[in-house]
Amino acid sequence: MFVLCIICLVPVYALENLFEKRIGFAYTDLLLGVNQIDELQVAIPPDVVFEILHEPLSSLKFTGLIRSEPKHGYILLRTKLTGKSFGEEIKIIVDDSDSTCSTLSITSQPIVPTTMFDYGKNAENIKVLRTAIRDAEKAYLERKLIQ
Repeated sequence: MFVLCIICLVPVYALENLFEKRIGFAYTDLLLGVNQIDELQVAIPPDVVFEILHEPLSSLKFTGLIRSEPKHGYILLRTKLTGKSFGEEIKIIVDDSDSTCSTLSITSQPIVPTTMFDYGKNAENIKVLRTAIRDAEKAYLERKLIQ
């Protein structure tokens, strides 16, 4: 029994170390639940990423920007109540370590923390956000190229 517990815990420990090295803090608890995580690098400087992403994100299916904190480096969104869930909370963390591009860490998790099944809603949120961010990046680069 003890050996079985050790065999089960080793992959969890390895994943925790991997994400801690890659992102800076452990995401293991998010990996084991219905929460979704994605990391995206965009060619938008960190000082303008908030204003560039404001309109595309507020025009999506979400209830809008709940909070945009450029000083603290994050954007917080919330989805509406649907037949599949009570809604999800989405956080976009902007890493401003590079002055020419930004690394965005996107997490989507249910508002109700005891949710066991999300029917793919959090993965869908990540996919929609990834597409919107890439479209905003493309528009920004085209505008910059024209100028």
